[in-house]
Amino acid sequence: MGSAAALHSLAGLIATIRSPLVDELLAKEGISKILAFLTSPDLEVRLLALDCVVAVGYVGSKDAVDAMMRAGVVKRLLEMQRTEVAVDDDRRQMSRTDLSERSALASAVGRFAVGVEVGEGLRQREKRAFKLEVLRRVREAAADEAEVATVISEILWGSTSW
Repeated sequence: MGSAAALHSLAGLIATIRSPLVDELLAKEGISKILAFLTSPDLEVRLLALDCVVAVGYVGSKDAVDAMMRAGVVKRLLEMQRTEVAVDDDRRQMSRTDLSERSALASAVGRFAVGVEVGEGLRQREKRAFKLEVLRRVREAAADEAEVATVISEILWGSTSW
């Protein structure tokens, strides 16, 4: 499972099989392997890994979400967003497809948090506790106050891609 095609298939399987597959991934340390792909130099692999992370958050149990949090998913997603901001000047030279792919990375923490919040794996009380924990970890891992404010606003009120 190292190629974009494998991650694409995995994302589809997670969406289809749902919690039984997430439980299996949790048991076999597959979640940490997916998180490792968030730092891939290949943009397509990072995007597909993000899709898998959001899908696991949506259908995953409390144990699966906790495993992602322990593995530092918020910090990894913030680093991925920071990398996205660093290439912001190159956007003028990209095609529309590249732009939409890169903007998906720009709000990665928000996508993950909202995916868990609207998902079906946690109870309402667990979702509230999760959201507070994500906000706390964003404050810890953010580079500066501006990044904290931006990411927290995406988590609380959603993001707008212009």
